[in-house]
Amino acid sequence: MADKPEICGFCHSDKGRETIYVGKIEYASKCVTCGGVQQVSQRDMKKSVREVTQVGFENSPVGIVSRMLQDPYRFFTGKKQKPKD
Repeated sequence: MADKPEICGFCHSDKGRETIYVGKIEYASKCVTCGGVQQVSQRDMKKSVREVTQVGFENSPVGIVSRMLQDPYRFFTGKKQKPKD
């Protein structure tokens, strides 16, 4: 089954699919014929996230929320907040 090309669910073309990444994580695949996009399953996305990110407190949900609460402006913008005069 691995040697069969992936068939598009919209146009049923087997010409190929283009992989779409969000950062280093595979997010979806796009049909080169019709442009239809099919999202990767949640299980496969979680696997690729685990391969890319380090395991630990900083990347756990509690760690992310604690970073957000420490400095919300920097968490969302990536910049330090300028002090008001």
